[in-house]
Amino acid sequence: MHRYGLLSNEELKLDYVLGLTLNKFLDKRLQTRIYQEGFQAKSVHQARVLIHQRHIKVGKNLVNANQFLVRTSSEKKINLAPLSPFETKKPSRTSRKKNKGKKPAEE
Repeated sequence: MHRYGLLSNEELKLDYVLGLTLNKFLDKRLQTRIYQEGFQAKSVHQARVLIHQRHIKVGKNLVNANQFLVRTSSEKKINLAPLSPFETKKPSRTSRKKNKGKKPAEE
């Protein structure tokens, strides 16, 4: 419980464990952490889609599970995936298809 930040060292007794609420667990889910930290997500649903589409990595690993519980040591390691269009600023597949045949904008 301490690893996930649900309880502090002083609260590792049965009374505190039984007093845990559902909201404490939901706040530790990856989709909630992404929404609260503002990773391109304006809602929890949009954060869930980003995870499902593999735009998010925790540490060195891509994560594809919305129910992933983030440990306190991993909270600072949440980043965008290196090949994600949000990270590379490269146009997405649909944007490339829409712009196919059009002249590129000259700068």
